[in-house]
Amino acid sequence: MVAHGGDDLLWERDLCPCTAVAVEDGPRRLYRAFMRRGVLLPLDGLPPADLPVVVLPWFLQSGVIVKENLPRALTQAYASAGAVPAFDIRPVLGGDPFLVLQVADAVLERMRPGDALLLMAHGRRFSSELPPEPQVVLDRLLDAAAVRFGRRHEGAVACFDGAPDAAYVVPGLKARRIVVLPYLMADGMHARESMPGEPLAAALGREFEVLPPAGVLLRRRLEGDVFSLPEVWRA
Repeated sequence: MVAHGGDDLLWERDLCPCTAVAVEDGPRRLYRAFMRRGVLLPLDGLPPADLPVVVLPWFLQSGVIVKENLPRALTQAYASAGAVPAFDIRPVLGGDPFLVLQVADAVLERMRPGDALLLMAHGRRFSSELPPEPQVVLDRLLDAAAVRFGRRHEGAVACFDGAPDAAYVVPGLKARRIVVLPYLMADGMHARESMPGEPLAAALGREFEVLPPAGVLLRRRLEGDVFSLPEVWRA
């Protein structure tokens, strides 16, 4: 399992608490690693190279890091150890309904009738085109809200470190009160510093409630040492 790791993140505290994954023939050991500045940093050593290595990206959205940097970093890490196996890199976790099933209750309990939901995703500095996962997750959360409240709420995706940002997106929402979900795996720098706050709220005449990041809400739902694989990660 590979996660994108900042210098201030600790795996057990900030990401997945599990040490094994559930497969058909029983639990298998989970090897954990961070991707940091394009380099793979294994926490438990590397899995043996005599069989194909299944890679589970603990990421919310696809992009350059997963599609290009991760395969290159895996190859470099194994090459330095002497043998490069075949890699089976599964899709990112953010595209699986499992994520919304785990976090929806925590999001919806903070919403009131008439609120809007703003999902804040990591943008791309040189492109306004986002991967599909943020919009997919927003739509699923809005579907869950419609079931709970009997009506569909407004919602939108905005970006930090890219476009469209919250200052551009929020004026298009009619709701005065906006629940903000940081579409991030951990409570790191971006969750603390890149979310819409009081200055923007005052400028636009809105009220923001910023929730814990999606990955933090997910972690609170995970129990025990064995992680049951979401559909997107199953063979």
